[in-house]
Amino acid sequence: MIYNMMILNVIVLVIGIVFLLIIIKRNNRYDVFAFFDNRLAVLTIIPACYDIDIIEEITFSKIQLKTNFLGIMRIIKKGGSKSRPFLFDSCSYYKKFKIQNYENDIELTTMKLIEELQRHGIKCKKR
Repeated sequence: MIYNMMILNVIVLVIGIVFLLIIIKRNNRYDVFAFFDNRLAVLTIIPACYDIDIIEEITFSKIQLKTNFLGIMRIIKKGGSKSRPFLFDSCSYYKKFKIQNYENDIELTTMKLIEELQRHGIKCKKR
């Protein structure tokens, strides 16, 4: 029993390290998501993958934190269940690190993300 738990822990640790290496070394470090084999991968510290067939729509909104803005992306699956909120900033639009994200920057980033998702046949809604 303990041996099986040790093996499981090692497997989880290896998978975690692989995901971290992928995120750190990737060329598209500012991308919010990517498409692999009819799947949508949300590129966060711990990536989340969704089959495109089970996605009903993706909603976008924004929040203001003092003088900075962040975008929020949520995936709504068929059946009504929702993903956790995924936060993004305007780095994916400008492809470089930005300290300050204005409301207009988040709007431009949101429109770019929506266009890319719609090219893959995913419905999107901006709130």
